[in-house]
Amino acid sequence: MTSIAPIRRQGLDFPSLFLWSIISSLFCAYFVMAVLGLVRINPSDLVLAVLASAVGLSLWAFYTFNRPDERIARLSRGMVELFLLSFLCGSLSYLAAALNRPLWDEVFDMWDKALGFHWKDWLLVLNSHPRVHLVLAAAYHSMIPQFIGVVVALVTARAFKTLDTFLIAFGIAATATVSISAMMPALSPLVYYNIVPSDYPNIVLAVPLEFASQVTALRDGSMRLVDLSGAQGLVTFPSFHTASGVLLFLAFWQVPYLRWIFAALNVVLITSVTLEGSHFLVDVLAGTAVALVSWWTADRIVRFNPSVVSRILEASVGRRLPELAPEAARRTIRPRLE
Repeated sequence: MTSIAPIRRQGLDFPSLFLWSIISSLFCAYFVMAVLGLVRINPSDLVLAVLASAVGLSLWAFYTFNRPDERIARLSRGMVELFLLSFLCGSLSYLAAALNRPLWDEVFDMWDKALGFHWKDWLLVLNSHPRVHLVLAAAYHSMIPQFIGVVVALVTARAFKTLDTFLIAFGIAATATVSISAMMPALSPLVYYNIVPSDYPNIVLAVPLEFASQVTALRDGSMRLVDLSGAQGLVTFPSFHTASGVLLFLAFWQVPYLRWIFAALNVVLITSVTLEGSHFLVDVLAGTAVALVSWWTADRIVRFNPSVVSRILEASVGRRLPELAPEAARRTIRPRLE
């Protein structure tokens, strides 16, 4: 009989079950989206996603049961979990745009100005400092490589609880940003202000302008089949790029030899989001809040121990049993004696 000890060592406990419940819920939402025909993902992309997940989970199973290696097993499963969360939330972001809810750009611009932030003025400042732009753009594009790097770093350091916290927080933050953006959609300052590349001739912003045409096509119904090879980030408020930067900052902080390097990198990444990612300032503030709440929630989930509840219940019942047992025994035995 196969022992369950290797399964427990690889983290299939309450935090992992919670994480897979998020993945399952996202999959159900995606399935409903596909059945209703609101948005469909290119079938070849789906096949590749299934194959990649199957390979990763097979490696996890092999290095869990056949040739136990805790770090390789955890790395394989962690990569699959991160991939599925990204794939499903990315797909659902297209559904959020296709719902065609009223746009909030005017409101977000008003909030920015109430905070004293004028997006167009800062774009002119960035345009006059192309070297600063290059640093910000490089940091902005570092998000996806950092996702891979943080899983590798945490597994190498055997910081498995931090890895669980990061992945759960990532799932919560991604779900939250997509859900909120569905109710409060926006295009971006670039589109809202009708800014074209000739308005900032010295730089090329990190965010491609193709995202605006995709959002418009989804909103008017002319785009229903999504090719993920050309996918763009469609979430404006809250900023998922910002939320990711905060989560990466917190996760890398738990690895001493990488702490300060990635702290600096992610501070620059978060700073870059407003202009390089064409976001309102309130998008960045909201993304930061979502990330912090997600990390706090994930940390509590990872720390939660269901066995504590079981022990409390057992202790509570155990204290009452001695009082009830004699009377219960008399009621049970007396008829037989008579």
